[in-house]
Amino acid sequence: LEELQEMKARLEDQLNAIGKAGEIAIPIFNAAKMGSQLGKDANCLLPDLSRLMPDVEFDELDFGSICEAGNAYRSKLWISPEALSKMSWNKKNEQVSEIRNRRENVLVDAASKGLGQADIAQKMAADANQAAAEIEAAADKAKDTNTRLTVLTKAMAANMRVQAQTNQILAQQLKVQSAFALASGLQIDNVLAEEEDDKKKGETE
Repeated sequence: LEELQEMKARLEDQLNAIGKAGEIAIPIFNAAKMGSQLGKDANCLLPDLSRLMPDVEFDELDFGSICEAGNAYRSKLWISPEALSKMSWNKKNEQVSEIRNRRENVLVDAASKGLGQADIAQKMAADANQAAAEIEAAADKAKDTNTRLTVLTKAMAANMRVQAQTNQILAQQLKVQSAFALASGLQIDNVLAEEEDDKKKGETE
């Protein structure tokens, strides 16, 4: 019985040690830099719509899903032909001018941030390479299972940060392409905006 109790105690100690693997401190400085950079970039990449569209009341807009965000952009970057036809000449010119200014602001914001993000992505690629070297060195020095598990956890975290940066780049690339489409000849008046207007009227009624 005493031997069994000793075996049980040793097993519990091993399980507790494995559970505390994450508490082992292995400094991966470049991985930490990547995490800090991602946080800064995420805040920067969010558009300040109050600057891009200063003449819009954003209390009316909802960005809870892709469809809702798309509808919000469509209602402020296009106008229905029917709505235009009911406006006076001066009002029509004013409305078209506002939409053109919004489109130009969106394009400038997307293009400038895209240029900046390209530079930061190159910097983060170097950080990711250094982080991989640090993780590899830590793995070579690991002498027990707990340390190896911690190194593996650090490697997975670094890989997730690289993937997060890739997702940021893809999202910004999509925004640049969409903004370029706005500037490349898409008409300001479009029947889809009219359909959206009609839908809103139906929901209101």
